[in-house]
Amino acid sequence: MEDIDLKLFRARLPEGWDTQVMVTCAPAPGVEPRRSVVFMRKSMDGAESLADFAASQRDELARQLTQFSLLYDAPTELAGQTVPLIVFGWQADAGRLTQVQAYFPAEAGAAWIVTLSSGTEDYDALLPEFQAILGSFQPTDAIGGT
Repeated sequence: MEDIDLKLFRARLPEGWDTQVMVTCAPAPGVEPRRSVVFMRKSMDGAESLADFAASQRDELARQLTQFSLLYDAPTELAGQTVPLIVFGWQADAGRLTQVQAYFPAEAGAAWIVTLSSGTEDYDALLPEFQAILGSFQPTDAIGGT
């Protein structure tokens, strides 16, 4: 495993702009099996708790994704804290995918969503790698509590 620390830039944006941050990581082209992780910091849009925000995101995914199936949905111990975690499958154009989403607290009113993706047929073999990524996640703007 390789550590990453993304202190890459600063910028000043106009008032009211959405400050969603997204970083996508994947193996080099041609490396199989294909998989990815997306780290996204997003406003919780007024949700009262991280658990409520995760539930609303899950419900939105269920509405939007073709043949959505919820495989797991429970608070889970990750990186020294208990966070909402969902695992789900859906039919993408490229084939059936399994995705894991973990929700971590960020600065007030925001959350980090870590999404790991793979083909359903590769998920079991990739689970230890996915668990290691989730277990190592340490947002620098984290606040206590869920």
